[in-house]
Amino acid sequence: MKDRTGIEASETDEQYRDLIENSTEGVAVLQDGKVVFYNKFLKDYVGYTDEELKSKTFSDFIHPDDVNVVVDSYARSMKGEEVPGIYEFRVISKDGTITETELYTSMSLWNGKPAVLCYFRNITDRKRTELELKKSEEKFRLLYENLPGGSFIINSDYLIEDANDFLCQITGFKREELIGHECDIICPKGPHKCPIFDMGKERIENDETAVKSKDGRFIPIIKSARRIPIRGVEVVVENFQDITEMKIARKNLEKSEETIRNIFETSEEVLFASDIKGEITDINPAIERVAGYSVDEIIGKSAFIFYEDPYEREELISELKRTGFLKNKEIHLYAKDGSILYGLVTANPRLDDKGNIIGLRGSIRDITEMKKLEYQFMQTQKMEAIGNLAGGIAHNFNNILMGIMGYAEFLVLKKKPDDQDYKAVKTIFDATQRAVELTTQLLNIARSGTHIPRKINLNNIVKETLLLLSGSMDKSVKIETHYEEEVKPIKGDRGQLEQCLLNLCINAREAMKVGGKIVIETQNVYLEDNYATNHIEAGTGDYVMMSVSDTGVGIPAKIKERIFEPFFTTKSDKGGTGMGLATLYGIIKNHGGFVNVYSEEGKGSVFKLYFPVSLGVIDEEEELGEELAEGTAAGGTETVLIIDDEQYVLDIWADYLTDNGFKVLTAKNGKKGIKLFKERADDIDIVILDYIMPDISGRDVLKRLKEIKKDIKVLVASGYSKNGQAKEMMEGDADGFIQKPSSLSELIRKIRGIIDR
Repeated sequence: MKDRTGIEASETDEQYRDLIENSTEGVAVLQDGKVVFYNKFLKDYVGYTDEELKSKTFSDFIHPDDVNVVVDSYARSMKGEEVPGIYEFRVISKDGTITETELYTSMSLWNGKPAVLCYFRNITDRKRTELELKKSEEKFRLLYENLPGGSFIINSDYLIEDANDFLCQITGFKREELIGHECDIICPKGPHKCPIFDMGKERIENDETAVKSKDGRFIPIIKSARRIPIRGVEVVVENFQDITEMKIARKNLEKSEETIRNIFETSEEVLFASDIKGEITDINPAIERVAGYSVDEIIGKSAFIFYEDPYEREELISELKRTGFLKNKEIHLYAKDGSILYGLVTANPRLDDKGNIIGLRGSIRDITEMKKLEYQFMQTQKMEAIGNLAGGIAHNFNNILMGIMGYAEFLVLKKKPDDQDYKAVKTIFDATQRAVELTTQLLNIARSGTHIPRKINLNNIVKETLLLLSGSMDKSVKIETHYEEEVKPIKGDRGQLEQCLLNLCINAREAMKVGGKIVIETQNVYLEDNYATNHIEAGTGDYVMMSVSDTGVGIPAKIKERIFEPFFTTKSDKGGTGMGLATLYGIIKNHGGFVNVYSEEGKGSVFKLYFPVSLGVIDEEEELGEELAEGTAAGGTETVLIIDDEQYVLDIWADYLTDNGFKVLTAKNGKKGIKLFKERADDIDIVILDYIMPDISGRDVLKRLKEIKKDIKVLVASGYSKNGQAKEMMEGDADGFIQKPSSLSELIRKIRGIIDR
């Protein structure tokens, strides 16, 4: 029995030995620092022979950096101290190969003595995997921490497993305050704690929501979330961007867009956009004020239909292609009522991605009123030029008439009515009188005519003029009057104002071929700044308006531009001179007023005459006193010096005055006149001085004469009136004025009046 048991025990030991020898792990027994037993795996693991192993200690196989830890643990275990049962260290084999090794130890007895039973496992692959995993995790952590936005990880229990620095920065939480806490610490409350887990979703993209900060603020974010497995466990990773700045920018953009839209909607200028075909794609409400169209009436319409000249837009497009922009280009468009609008267009091209022009974007500034003012200004300038021309012609013509009229009158006075040539001479004299009337009208056009201002009630002017017209107006023409009850006074010349009204009424009568109605109206008006701005000749303030309207044929637009020009007439076949309205224009201007004409062909005409209300008027007694100061036509024995550059004026006046007892000296220019006056100052009683002379002006001559002899009497003579260019001298030291041409008897009356005063 014992033998069998021994045999069985021997067989069992052999089986264990085989198991140990063929194990895939190293097995060894350490005793007194020596390897007293090892299996084949360990022998191959370290690469030494049996003989070599007998001479090695356990520490010979351990990497120098790890040996102290392992040997120390071994020594402590041999002393019976409790030490870890598992170690990781590096084994160095005979050929120098370093192998990551895991060692499991336990105390045992070997041959009756304490020993350490060791199990060695090659963990190089595992360590490599762990290292790679660690590196991967480090990379992940690096990326995770440096994401441009926030990120956190939630598990299926809604607990936060991780959070990056960005999330902590914007919420104010520390990482440890978040990890392990339910996600509602930073997520606003909603119907679901986590939509992905609760609703079975895989992902959420670009969800605009918010995160809650530690101080309770809600920070706007846009987030994406995805369900992914980490170490075999499904979690939700949420990434987000802080869109606070974007929200502010968006709000600012909305404000900016609102501001731009408000500017677009309220701009005084027309703002528009069109496509390459010329169709309007956008336009602001200013178009209704400017052109009368609503926005809906314009959108989708071709811009070509609004151009007065369709080729004008083509020229604009060509210039746009050539220069790249339009800057204040004048255009002409039709308004809804058919009238022509003037505008300045500024535009830039709208380009596609390839740089091709796909349309226009720009603005149109309405300059219609400016054009009207410009036209008014040009008309005013033209009338000023015409007036100056007319005044110059009248002045020169008056000088010529002076010689003809003077000698004709001189001869008439010398002749008896029954003389053979009396009739011929009288005819010449009468003709010069009619010529004087013509030059007087020219001077009125030039606003240089004789103008005696007095306090005038325009209602009385209308009534008195209608009395003059009563016998000459056709019965088929009805005259209607509307008087301002408390009409304000103006300062004016009664005769000239009656002449203006007569001209207008006669023109109105002739414009109505088969009868009609003339309406005369007076009205107090106050012209405001806006009216004055739009009517270049008007000023702000109180005026009295007198209007004459008729139901006649009206005035064509082309003719209306010229009606105030001298000698322009449409009635040449009826003996019209073209001086009526030209004279009216000059008279109104001379009164500080202006005239507006409203007329359409076939719809009658309205003439509105505006006169400024009088603030101060000339006393009628002063005017009367001046008239009474003139003497009689009796002659005299005084010495008269005549200074004039026209020889025939010198001759006729010298002859006539000499014939009437005066002693006469003459000088043909200012220099000679001054020289002669210096020589004969004591003898000379009065000087007749021409206002306009080529070398020295009459004003300068007058000054020199007064310097030589302070009390010398001077009678100023001019083809202009004393209210015209000679006005300066009359307001200075001159003693009287005589209008050329004048009758010889009036010349003597003027001289006697000044000398005898």
